[in-house]
Amino acid sequence: MVRHMISGIRILKRTDKSLVGTRTTLSPFQSFLQSISFNIMWLGLYFFSAWLFSEISIWSAPDDAKLGWVLHGIAADKDKLNERAIFFRFIFMILATVQAVWHIYDDCDKILLPVHKVTTGEKEEVSSIESPRSQIRRRAPEMCVSSASKAGISFGVGITIYIVFLRHVLWDFTFGWTRYVFTLRQFSYPTGLHPFIDMILRILFSTFLLSLLWDFSNAVFSAYIAQEPLKKGQPITADSKDPNGSLIRGLDHRLKSAKSFAFWELWIIASRFQDRRKTIYSDIDRQPSTWTQISTLCLREIQGISDRVAATNDAPSPSKPPEVTPVESDPVPVKQPVVQPLKSDPITAQTPPPKTRSERVGRLVGSFAKQHGFSPSPPRPFQEAQKAIGLVERTLLPAARVQDIHDMPETIRTRTSGLVTGFVKNRFLGWPFRQTFARKAVAVICGAPAARTSIVVDATRSLARLCVESLREDPYGNVAKDIKGIVAAMVTALKDAQGFLVKSKPHWSDLYFTESERTNVEEANEVIDALKGGLQEILGAFAEYASGVGLSQKELTEAKTLVSGKEMKEKRG
Repeated sequence: MVRHMISGIRILKRTDKSLVGTRTTLSPFQSFLQSISFNIMWLGLYFFSAWLFSEISIWSAPDDAKLGWVLHGIAADKDKLNERAIFFRFIFMILATVQAVWHIYDDCDKILLPVHKVTTGEKEEVSSIESPRSQIRRRAPEMCVSSASKAGISFGVGITIYIVFLRHVLWDFTFGWTRYVFTLRQFSYPTGLHPFIDMILRILFSTFLLSLLWDFSNAVFSAYIAQEPLKKGQPITADSKDPNGSLIRGLDHRLKSAKSFAFWELWIIASRFQDRRKTIYSDIDRQPSTWTQISTLCLREIQGISDRVAATNDAPSPSKPPEVTPVESDPVPVKQPVVQPLKSDPITAQTPPPKTRSERVGRLVGSFAKQHGFSPSPPRPFQEAQKAIGLVERTLLPAARVQDIHDMPETIRTRTSGLVTGFVKNRFLGWPFRQTFARKAVAVICGAPAARTSIVVDATRSLARLCVESLREDPYGNVAKDIKGIVAAMVTALKDAQGFLVKSKPHWSDLYFTESERTNVEEANEVIDALKGGLQEILGAFAEYASGVGLSQKELTEAKTLVSGKEMKEKRG
């Protein structure tokens, strides 16, 4: 029951916070900041499940395990607080923290949908999705090793923190409230963890089981959620009253998870279900038609590549404003004032000479104030202070020291830059802050804050397959009218993606960047391969009808050059 409860809580949480695709922030630290609220909730969830598991473990343990709150005294001795119970629960809290850190590091919330790679000319796609049972069986050794590692790390870190820092703090806190529940000695000291070997074995086994339960729940959810969107061997929208309408709503859904599965279903329909595919061409009663809406949604994903690349380009430098030449004009005569000039005499009349000491002091202060008040150009404190500082520098300091003082801001900036570069260069401490070229390329080509790789690839492949099959199945010829625009959008997106990989400059923090990385960005290459494959399918099917669908010889040559990769090689050269 406890196992089902903990697994259910974790799966419900993942259902709410799962992210389709990998995070595409520019650095690992940005990924952490982006999901900080989710991470805090995960930490609370792990704490709760660890506390629940520890209490059930203690409750189900035999009496000789000595995991109860108190150690019963013999004869007249009063009961004593049991330190083993405190330490046992504390290690489970450390395990929850370790699991939360691992959850963030491994990005356990992500759901990786398969990217469909199909060779040109293949008529039907055979499902290559591994069954959930097979996935879990394959990952079982990995989960056991990971759970054992986390149990060992939790015990090592926990016992160190407990003995060095928190032993007496936790003892005093627990004793403070348990003495009102149990009859304990008035003064008590930590009773120790004896027998220690038994304690170690019980903790390692219990924490291993809990960590394995967490990993198993996560693996089960990931395996089952990434299965094909089919129901009884048919597309999941087949049972709907309006199958194509439901599909279109999914393709245009605001949630990325729903949109990802909708495009996956579109690819399955386009490649494996001929009868359902024909309805996309023949359903013209909808306004706009089903083909028009589906092709528009697919093109939006393809054109999104070009939009993201354009957004990353440097904005043009603002042009200088035109110089305005003053136009000479005749001077305007100024009328002389008709009123008398203001008097500059003191307002107050002359006062009699002071007689007492206090009057003389007041007279002196007043004359000083009047002198500065009537001065035509009163002194400015800031400028006077600068003059004084300059005089002191020239008088008391040597010339070399004065020059060092003036150069100090630049020196500080240089030294700070060196420290930051050294910190970022450190392989262990600086990696969370490095903005690598691969992360930048995936964010631009595949989208952010999570990669849309599966969506873009499915949209490209589906659109290309629908275009090819329309030669035999489109009764109205509506697809042929859009071939020119589809080819142009794919060519533009392919050129922009390849151009970005070749010309984009790495960030200054990517200190280990090499030119070979430009061609080794896996997710970006998957999108480029999909665009090339889609263009190759369309050009192969419509080459002999090029003039009829509006494709010029220049456009055909450019598309074929991109597909063959010659333009990419020329850019690198």
